[in-house]
Amino acid sequence: LGVFYALTGFVRQLSFFQGAFNASKYFHEEMLFSIFRAPMSFFQATPSGRILNRFSNDQSKIDQSIAYLINDAFICFLELIARLILMIIILPSFIIFVIPMCFILYLIAQIYLHSTRELSRLNSIASSPIYSIFGETVEGLSTIRSFQLEKKTTQDFENKLNTTVRTNYLQCMSYGWFGFQIEALSALTISCIGGLAIASRALDWSIGEGTQVYTLLALAITEASNLMATLTWLIYTLSNCEAQMSSIERVIHYIKNLPSEPAWYSLDESIDDQLSIELTKSTKMESIDNNNNN
Repeated sequence: LGVFYALTGFVRQLSFFQGAFNASKYFHEEMLFSIFRAPMSFFQATPSGRILNRFSNDQSKIDQSIAYLINDAFICFLELIARLILMIIILPSFIIFVIPMCFILYLIAQIYLHSTRELSRLNSIASSPIYSIFGETVEGLSTIRSFQLEKKTTQDFENKLNTTVRTNYLQCMSYGWFGFQIEALSALTISCIGGLAIASRALDWSIGEGTQVYTLLALAITEASNLMATLTWLIYTLSNCEAQMSSIERVIHYIKNLPSEPAWYSLDESIDDQLSIELTKSTKMESIDNNNNN
């Protein structure tokens, strides 16, 4: 059984992260192709920090964070289903508490998901000016020193950095709020499990015989704690995954919505054929120019 579990886990991890690698490679290549095909007007109107943010911060989330978050969410979901079934088998009266618990948890999750998604977008937007001002400072360092604008440049950089730190602080506060709500709900759940266990014993509900009763009740309380921990981590991974999906949204915007220069070769013919035609044309034009000059 252990060998089978190890093999299936290895195959699952290998196939999952191979798919994540292919997706990350696709996004990077397509975005790079769109940037290379963009006209010069795009680079004149778009700050360099915004482009660097796409290829650094957003691409890093696609490469590393999102794949792991989806994998953790999938594992937590299966573990949550298994623990919930075990709880219902041990203590059938627990199903009475599941419905209101799920409703309260749904309300908390909706508030948290909406807030953390928008805060993640604000954080991504606030990070772009930092890349821009850093690049502009390095390129115009001699000009800044000649006009003695070191303090002004430093102040501008600190202001933009403070804006980014504020968004990070708000994200940390949202995490803390969510953790407090889940801990309160977890304490309420464990208290209800204890009350149901006492009521089951007092009313002689069928949960076991002899010392098996106390063993099952202890297992039910332990599983209730583990159930809430798994549920907390599931919502946390799903919320972070949804928040970081804004990086994919921003990359797809660059892939599909950037202006593009017209193609210089036909899609119906190969690039080598088009190159040979262009070289032939250029050779003929050079020979004509030489004849005219002579």
